[in-house]
Amino acid sequence: MMKALTLYQPWASLIALGEKRFETRSWWTGYRGPILIHAGKKDPCKMPLLGMRDFKEAVGSVFEKAGSGYGSSWCLLPKGRIIAIAELVNCWHIVNHPGTNVDEALKIPIGAESMTTDKHAPDFADYIVPTEKEMLFGDWTPGRYAWELKNVHRLVNPIPEKGMQRLWSFDVVPHMTAVNIHKSGSTKIWTPTGVISGQKVNLGEKGSVAGLEVF
Repeated sequence: MMKALTLYQPWASLIALGEKRFETRSWWTGYRGPILIHAGKKDPCKMPLLGMRDFKEAVGSVFEKAGSGYGSSWCLLPKGRIIAIAELVNCWHIVNHPGTNVDEALKIPIGAESMTTDKHAPDFADYIVPTEKEMLFGDWTPGRYAWELKNVHRLVNPIPEKGMQRLWSFDVVPHMTAVNIHKSGSTKIWTPTGVISGQKVNLGEKGSVAGLEVF
């Protein structure tokens, strides 16, 4: 089983394309590790935020650059499917004027602070400052949380699934493929230890490594 998170479009595709690195939520999670990105069924052409000019232009620019059908119509974005996989590496608390240096903090209207209370932890007292693009693609209202995502990869074959609220679990085993890294080939699969390339082979074949096929 693997954890999954449902987002409406176009936000799910913005994450899948690596253009949105932080998913802002009203709730905190202690989970860290692999996470599937699921695009909800709601029609993105009916989302009220799409009427915001700056948002619409920024998203349109992202999809135009991505190509592969993204620029034609947002109504055609995949819905009701798991479209990407990533790693959830941290959960930050969004605040006004982050950081312990008062002089510097006063210059930062919005940021997010580490929630680590262990003074010996590497990220103790750390903070992040969102870019203009991240501010546009998320809700950075103080009091909310910024989920930091890394190592994002789109799935070659999006997986149809209804989805759920909050974090939910999904059985990836029936959707896994395998490659043999000792055989020539260009198939890429995502594993918890990284993306591995090789020739596609049968699951369970000697010398094979199993995972989800990604671009």
